[in-house]
Amino acid sequence: MPTPSEVIAMGVVMPLADGGILLLRYLARRRTGKYGIDDYLILFAYITSLSLGALLIVGAVRYDYGLNGPATTAGSGYIAYGKGLVHTKRITNIIDFIQFWPLGASKLSCIFFYRRIFRGQAFDIVSWTTSFVVLAWMLASFFLILLQCGKHVDWLWTSAEHIAANCMSGVKIALFYSSVDVVVDIVIIIIPIYWVSKTLTSRTKKFLVCCVFLFGALAVLSSVVRLVVFIVIYPGHNSTPNQYAWLTDVAYFSMLEIGLGIIAACLPTLGPLLTDAQRHRFRNTVGAFFPGNRGSQISGFQPYLSFRGLRPKPLLSGSVSGTPFVLKESTETRPDLETFVMGDIERALGHSDRIPTARDGAHVSSDI
Repeated sequence: MPTPSEVIAMGVVMPLADGGILLLRYLARRRTGKYGIDDYLILFAYITSLSLGALLIVGAVRYDYGLNGPATTAGSGYIAYGKGLVHTKRITNIIDFIQFWPLGASKLSCIFFYRRIFRGQAFDIVSWTTSFVVLAWMLASFFLILLQCGKHVDWLWTSAEHIAANCMSGVKIALFYSSVDVVVDIVIIIIPIYWVSKTLTSRTKKFLVCCVFLFGALAVLSSVVRLVVFIVIYPGHNSTPNQYAWLTDVAYFSMLEIGLGIIAACLPTLGPLLTDAQRHRFRNTVGAFFPGNRGSQISGFQPYLSFRGLRPKPLLSGSVSGTPFVLKESTETRPDLETFVMGDIERALGHSDRIPTARDGAHVSSDI
């Protein structure tokens, strides 16, 4: 169980860290000149997470987060009903009500960030389906917690004995939303990695981009930790001699997951803050692991369209049926994985084009 000082530190440090990374994200967006739905979603996630940080601090300073609880009622195994426990339970339940909104918003922010980059019917189906699953998870989890005792929401901070006799099982609800949380996080990480593997580019660039997206593993790690905590502490929480311990754990690890989720959603967007020299060094460092890679050559090239229906503007040379050709040079900048991973994705996507994949009709051959 975290101590009161550790709970306060979580309520202070995590929002500050999230605020710092969010500020960097918006500075990067200003350099690329455009905000999107993903930026507003992550801002909403941060604003709602601030209330959770405040509740953690209040719970540790004024109430009983991190403290040892009173003795259990003799023979029952349930905690004695007391004023301190009521207030601590009330704060924890408010955290439970709020937590799904920043968690869901940060997940949706990741998905809409992907939609800036990738295109295609299959990707649209997967991304929209995942978005609806996240939204359904948010609403279902919120109302399951809120209506756990039917219309008697205030019963949630009565004695554990009264809750067990009159309400749905909190154990099953917690394990449900935590398990789905982990699965959704894993899917959100897999989505870009799969589509990057299908893009028309070299292995070096694919590796670079996958490294960027794997920052999302932070969110998966924190959601797994919380699931493990729930599996360990929830089944026997009613009979533990220190009820405050599990209440503290629920609040503490919820804030940890939300904070890391916001950081994970922001990290892939910070590339524009790198200088050209830093990008060059990074490229050379990673390129050392792929000494045989000399870039990609496109054959059978087929121009790709903007997802807004813009007319294609060919950029590259190639060949059709063995006959070489050179397409007219365009002043329009097209996106590729290198410009994305090195931080110029918004500049490259100024026309709302997205990265083509093998499904778009082109083929790539590389030296490795």
